[in-house]
Amino acid sequence: MAVLETVMGAFSVWVDANWFNLIQTLGIVGGLWFTASSASREAKAKEVENLLTLAEHHQELWKGVAQRKDLARVFRSDVDALSTSPSIAENVFLNSVIVHFQTGWWIARSGGITNLEELKTDARSFFSLPLPRAVWEKTKATRNPRFVRFVELALKNPCKPSNVVGV
Repeated sequence: MAVLETVMGAFSVWVDANWFNLIQTLGIVGGLWFTASSASREAKAKEVENLLTLAEHHQELWKGVAQRKDLARVFRSDVDALSTSPSIAENVFLNSVIVHFQTGWWIARSGGITNLEELKTDARSFFSLPLPRAVWEKTKATRNPRFVRFVELALKNPCKPSNVVGV
């Protein structure tokens, strides 16, 4: 019992001498914990916001594509891109799709909402089609070199092109 009284007495003396430092330290630690907790919640909210924005852009990009006759050749695998180059409408659309792919790639690389393997499969399927491939080859020099490397690696694993309306 005497040891406990001695320890409690020493603790009481220490608290009397250092109460301000103790309160200050608890305030700083609590503030840091609150900041970390807020930053985590904000990061999750930003991820959801990114998902919603990407989904909105995705819907806007693909809305009505099936009804647009001027884009019908984009999804055909039997088009000869060497004899008939892409039209202005096809170029504009395909460049928008490439930018959309690159945005998804950036988000996937940052650990976001999609994973790189799924994106690689989509890229391989889409850029294996003749018109998307022709626009890609013509414009890839202006794209982010890492994104170009990603698409080129995806294309090295050939797959049968399909109708990829939901890229």
